[in-house]
Amino acid sequence: MSISGERDVAGLAGATLSRRQLLARWDIRFRNHAAVSRIAVDLGNAGLTTVPDLSVGPLDGEIRVVPVSDGDTGHPAPEHTIGEVAGQDAAPPERPTGPDGAQHTEQGGRRAEGTEDTRATEGTRATEGTEGTRATTDTRDTAGNGGTTDTSATTHPDESADAATPSEDPVGLLPQTALRVGAFRSARSGVISVTPDDTLPRAMGIMAERGFSQLPVLDGVGTLTGVVTWASIAHMHATGRDATVRNSLTSEYHAVESNAYLLPLVPMIRAYGFVLVRDTTGSVTGIVTAADLADQFVVIARPFFVLGEIERRLRRCLGRAYGEEDVRKVHKDRRRRQVDQLMFGEYIRLLDDEERWRKLNWPGVDRGHFVGLLRRVKDVRNGVMHFNSGYPDDEATVLLDRFVGILRSYDPDAAP
Repeated sequence: MSISGERDVAGLAGATLSRRQLLARWDIRFRNHAAVSRIAVDLGNAGLTTVPDLSVGPLDGEIRVVPVSDGDTGHPAPEHTIGEVAGQDAAPPERPTGPDGAQHTEQGGRRAEGTEDTRATEGTRATEGTEGTRATTDTRDTAGNGGTTDTSATTHPDESADAATPSEDPVGLLPQTALRVGAFRSARSGVISVTPDDTLPRAMGIMAERGFSQLPVLDGVGTLTGVVTWASIAHMHATGRDATVRNSLTSEYHAVESNAYLLPLVPMIRAYGFVLVRDTTGSVTGIVTAADLADQFVVIARPFFVLGEIERRLRRCLGRAYGEEDVRKVHKDRRRRQVDQLMFGEYIRLLDDEERWRKLNWPGVDRGHFVGLLRRVKDVRNGVMHFNSGYPDDEATVLLDRFVGILRSYDPDAAP
C-alpha cells in the first residue's frame, strides 16, 4: 500500500516497521535528503514523527511512528507491525528452494543461507589529548536488525556547521554494507514465463523475439516448475523425446531471495547464466542474468570511481595551495599537518574563507558557487559510502560529472 493522502499518513500512527518499509509507503526505494524531507513533512503535517530517526541507521532497522509529543519525550507509543497496519499477518520469511526441494548455493547446487553478519565500525577519529574533534561511531548492519550509533563530539570554537560530522567517513573509506540481489531492478520487475501446457514453439518464439537464453515455466498458480533453455531444448532433441515444454525443462537453475548477498552469487550467475529471484512466499519476482551484471556494473561502480577521482584531484589542488598553518585553522589536531589528512567536510571549511580561497588562484571560479557544489558532492558521497540511499540518481550523477570536470581543468597533468 502506498501513501495517497493525510488519512493514510495518520493511519501509520503507532506502527513499527523498517526504514525500508516506511520509504516504500511513499513509493521511494532509495533514502536520500529529498526523500527523508518529504516523508518528515508529511508525517509532521499529521502530527507524527519517527523514533529513532529515519535519516540515520540501517534501512532494515526498525523504527516506530509516534505522535510528535511522544517522539520528543521518548514516551513509548503503542506498537504494532507493518503487517497489522496493512491488515495483513506478518509471516516469517520462507527459504526459497530449487526443484529438488533443497536450498541452493554456488557449491553443489545448494543455496547458502543469508546469515552473514555484516558489521561496520567507522573507526575513531580521535585527537588524544589535543583540541579539535573527536568522534566514535559503531554501526551494525544486519538483515532485520536495527543499528546503534554512539556518538560524542567536541568541536573547536573556530569550526562551523560544516565540520566533519560523526557520520562522515574519512576520505578513502570503503562502503560498509553489502550489495544484495534486490538492488537489481530485474529482480523485482517480474518475469515473462510460459506454462507446462504451452507449446514449445511458443516458448521458443518468446525466447527468440526477446533475446532470452532462458524462460521460466510456471504452473497455473504461479509455482515454478522449471526453466526452458536453448541447451535444454537441444538436449531434448538429442535424446529423441517429443518436442514439448515439459520435456525441455531443466532443473539446472538456482533460486535465491531478494535479500541474498550478491557478490557470493556472481560465480553462480556466471556459470549458469542467471538466477531466479523469489520473495518470502516463494513466488518468483524476477531474474538476474549475466547481462544484468554487466549492465549494472557501470551503475554500481561509476560513483565510486568518480568520487575517488574527485577526492584525489581535490587533495592535489588544495595540497599545492595550503600548508600546515592553513590546516590548523580548520582542525587543531597538531598531528594533522597536510591537506590529505583532513576529512571531506574540512575541505569545505578550508575553502569557505575568502582569504584562503584567494590562495588557490582560481580567478575564474566563484567561491560561493564552488563551495555550494562541494557541499552537494559531500552529501552524495556520504550516501554512496554508507549505501544509505542506493545508487545516485541522474541529477547526482550529472553533479559528480560536472564537478570532476571543473577539477580536471585545474589539475590537467594529474593521472585520472
